[in-house]
Amino acid sequence: MEICATREQTVLMIANATAYLKNKETSNEFLAELRLNFEPGDIKYIIIKHDHEISEFIDILRKTKGKYAYDDVERLMTRIITVEQIETDF
Repeated sequence: MEICATREQTVLMIANATAYLKNKETSNEFLAELRLNFEPGDIKYIIIKHDHEISEFIDILRKTKGKYAYDDVERLMTRIITVEQIETDF
């Protein structure tokens, strides 16, 4: 598929949620070029805002086990810290 919008038009389109939704495919093609690729081993900390969100986040991590090795996902779970912990501990 050929992208018809200029780079500037695409940036503006992405910045406007309504325009993004109308032109989602073109926007996603543009954003794919800007994607930051990393592996689980690259992650030192996973910072979540509230303690009560940890369980939900762990459920999300567990669902990724098909994509990454079991040990990688388990290691990521040990990297979780919350803003509440940072505020009280440090």
